[in-house]
Amino acid sequence: MNLKFMKRKCVIVGAGELGLKILNNIVDRTDLGLEIFGFIDDNILPKTRVYNGYNILGNTNSIIKVCRENNIDEIIIGVNDITYEHLIEIVNKAHKTNCTIRVVSSIFKTASNKFEVESYGNLHLVTLSSGIYSKIFLIQKRIFDLTLSFIILVFLLPLFALIAVLIKVTSKGPVFYKQERIGKDGKKFKMYKFRTMYVGSDKDSLRAKLMKEFIERGEHPEKNAKSTKIVDKSKVTSIGKILRKFSLDELPQLINVLRGEMSLVGPRPVLPYEYEMFKPWYHERDKVLPGCTGFWQVYGRSKTNFDEMVLMDIYYIQNMSPWLDLWIILKTIPVMILGKSGE
Repeated sequence: MNLKFMKRKCVIVGAGELGLKILNNIVDRTDLGLEIFGFIDDNILPKTRVYNGYNILGNTNSIIKVCRENNIDEIIIGVNDITYEHLIEIVNKAHKTNCTIRVVSSIFKTASNKFEVESYGNLHLVTLSSGIYSKIFLIQKRIFDLTLSFIILVFLLPLFALIAVLIKVTSKGPVFYKQERIGKDGKKFKMYKFRTMYVGSDKDSLRAKLMKEFIERGEHPEKNAKSTKIVDKSKVTSIGKILRKFSLDELPQLINVLRGEMSLVGPRPVLPYEYEMFKPWYHERDKVLPGCTGFWQVYGRSKTNFDEMVLMDIYYIQNMSPWLDLWIILKTIPVMILGKSGE
């Protein structure tokens, strides 16, 4: 049997120290079924021979051409000194080749234990698929959203009624709070929540100012909520504190799911002033409907900065599947019960 015929052709993006490490971890591993075809690098001229005689096949702008002309099966991105934006740019180009994409980078160090990884020798690689582009999956996802959200709403009607009574008894104002958020493709919509603050308490420019400062520094605002009082707890009602602690104030977003403005699972919907301050690469998360819960809500929350939150959102988008959605929903339940996600 010709084992070489069965091997998957692979290119390594990045011919630096990390690229060499990737090569050394793969080249003698016959069990991996990979055949290194060469390197792609932006800093070395094409056709230059590098480690062990492997050639530079081109730069990242020619990644599609290189992969198609040489029938490449797998792309491993191994560049340590890289920005989030450049990494996402390379990944987007690589997706157009229909190759399997794996990433080894210090960018994933903080959140790598949250992602599904594969081991190539001593290397841990994050695999990125392209689930977003499956029309069949998107139809399945919508049917799943409609069915499950309707069942949950019917089941929780008594709880909704109880919460509504408690809100009305403890403070003046409406039961629901409608807040403008940004959804898929940058479209605005009104997101529903149970009101947890006294009427008029949300008109606070300090939150917007602090949010802007955090995003500019690449930090996540909720990580600093206690020290900067983005949410003034004196403005939160007595029942509101309980609703926030267990994320029960988020339940009316099931109405947004039925309206087609949100999904059960997806990136969190951002506020308009947050959206205006987005870095260009953040807009990758605009490709799908925002979610009631998501990868970041389950695994990141206050433990990550803003860049890492967006990276988690993009990881979810790149790897969307019915099983991942179901898994995130199941992981959300204990997070809510233990009250770990509330402000």
